Formats: sequence, C-alpha cells, structure tokens
Amino acid sequence: MSTQEILLRDDPNRFVTFPLQRLDSWLMYKKAVASFWTAEEVDLSKDVRDWERLTLDERHCLSHVLAFFAASNGIVIENSVERFAREVKVTEARCFYGFQIDIENIHSEMYSLLIETLIRAHQENNKLFNAIEILSCVKKKAEWALNWIQNPPFAKRLVAFAAV
Repeated sequence: MSTQEILLRDDPNRFVTFPLQRLDSWLMYKKAVASFWTAEEVDLSKDVRDWERLTLDERHCLSHVLAFFAASNGIVIENSVERFAREVKVTEARCFYGFQIDIENIHSEMYSLLIETLIRAHQENNKLFNAIEILSCVKKKAEWALNWIQNPPFAKRLVAFAAV
C-alpha cells in the first residue's frame, strides 16, 4: 500500500469525525446522504405495462443491461467492502465509502426487483440473475472490472471503480 496516497495514510488520531480535515470528502459524503432513497419508494406498476409494449429486441437489450447492472453492482459492493473500506484511512472519505456501500446495496436491490418484476419467465429470470456465468457479454465486462479493481495501485483501482 502506497503511503503517497493521501487517503491511505495511517492517522491514529482520526477515530472521530470532527474536526474535519478533508472538507471535499465530507461534502461528497453529505451529497450522497442527501440523495438517499429506498427501493420501496419506487412504483413499478406502470413499468410492467411499459415493458409489455416493448418489442422483443428492446426487451432483450434492456434485460441484458439490467443483468449487467445487477452483476456489476455486486462487484462494486465487493470492491467497496473488501478494498476501499479497509484501505482508506481518512475519516471523511470512510464516511463517504460507507454510505456508498449502502447506496450500491439499494441499487442492487432495485435491479433485482426490476428483473423479478419485468421478466416473469423463471428460466429467463434465472439466466439474468446468473449473467456473470451465463451471458458472455456480461462475463467479459465483469472480468474486465475485476481485473482492474483487484490488483493495480489505488489510483488505478479508483478510476476503474468509477468506470464500473
């Protein structure tokens, strides 16, 4: 782990939030908190009607997009929990990443609810939930993401994380 990276430097005196030392990170955390929503707030009843009006090609395309988002969100959550939350030492940034994990969990739940609500055929539904193993386009994107967020230096992983 590089001690050059500001976010990764050990600071044993940073077990409390105040006084703030990184206002930029704190403001990002507060923006994340202000954008909070839950899956229960989303009414999918009209989406079902709209889905049924789509052509088969449109449904196929959107199904794959949902499958990719559902899978990639799992990768983002894994990266956030296993890597960023453990490595980042700046309290304000840790607050942001902690909340980001919550937001990603909500997104993951929402993508899963969309798949479950819109795609009612069990076999198709199952294929989409297992897209990383079954759909080659999703598998390739997931492999790319995992490659870039597992081993490179922190700065490169951060850019890859943003891209995913």
